[in-house]
Amino acid sequence: MWPEIKTDYERLQDDVKLFLDIQFRNAISDDYRYDIRRAILDDVVADVVETSDFRRNGYWSQDDIKLAVGRVLIARMGINR
Repeated sequence: MWPEIKTDYERLQDDVKLFLDIQFRNAISDDYRYDIRRAILDDVVADVVETSDFRRNGYWSQDDIKLAVGRVLIARMGINR
């Protein structure tokens, strides 16, 4: 059987999920962590696609994800900057 071949976008999604799981593990109860991840995942991935080197070279970093999470949470909370 052939191994699963993931697209760059699928790898990015996996990377963002892992990042959120690790970062939220100590800060947010399990009761809420997965719901919050699910609620912001698509927006965080979209932000990374827009602001990183993803479109040009299929590249992103943990810092790109970190910045995207902050921007998404700021926007969701309605905080004006």
